Amino acid sequence: MSPSEIEELLVQFPDKPIRFTMGSGEQIILQNSSSAIVDSLSLWITEWADLSRRRAKRTRLVSIPNINTAEPLSSMPPDAPRRRRKS
Repeated sequence: MSPSEIEELLVQFPDKPIRFTMGSGEQIILQNSSSAIVDSLSLWITEWADLSRRRAKRTRLVSIPNINTAEPLSSMPPDAPRRRRKS
């Protein structure tokens, strides 16, 4: 992926988590696009271990050329009940 594609995805889906799949198969979930910065060929991600207390801030550096795919995720937890449409 290119840096411009990553920037576009961050702007397009500001409130949705985004999953980045690396060439190694590792997956990185970005919870909030406001905590990411695209700089040349790098993606800087700031993560908090405990969001309620804002503790254990950690910055992660991701090489953009190593990102194979990026996709927005549903904000609904995977175990949440889904509503069916009434017909």
